Amino acid sequence: MDAWDVLNDLEIHDEAVKAAQSFVEEHLHQMEFAKDSEWPIKRAQLNGLRELAEKEPSKIADFARHQKEKSAKSQDKDCAEAFWDCVEKLLQGRQRDWSLAKAREEARPKDWVNVAKAGKLTPEEERARRQKNEQWDKEWNREVVPAFFRTFCIEIIYQLQKRTKAEKKKPNGSKGKVK
Repeated sequence: MDAWDVLNDLEIHDEAVKAAQSFVEEHLHQMEFAKDSEWPIKRAQLNGLRELAEKEPSKIADFARHQKEKSAKSQDKDCAEAFWDCVEKLLQGRQRDWSLAKAREEARPKDWVNVAKAGKLTPEEERARRQKNEQWDKEWNREVVPAFFRTFCIEIIYQLQKRTKAEKKKPNGSKGKVK
């Protein structure tokens, strides 16, 4: 198990669950839904967020802003806008104790940061340090960001599902309430 796996399994997973639960408690605590089509954050949006985190994590902030603009027309616009604000804050750290940006900087190898602050690098050393940091950021985006949003989206879906009172199919396939 490498360092990324340990980070993802411990801190990142826990923070994703906490962020999702915090959002739900703050914005969905009194809501109940008859079916999942009534959710203020649609399953397709959550799947889109997860896919984007896997394939192009650098575009998540733009996606969140776009979804926030689209949600201004929706029935549950306050909740939907709050969700996409939450996604942006989780990325960038504004007004949050924890964010992916803050976690990335805390996890970055300290000797890379301290050397840069000392200011005693030759141009070649500075270029090498910058390349190491860029490579490290790419690995972070490839390993950590998808793991975070995978867990975050799954937890949001789970929390929304708990608040949904839809009819369930009976095991034999007929419709009706399951007892």
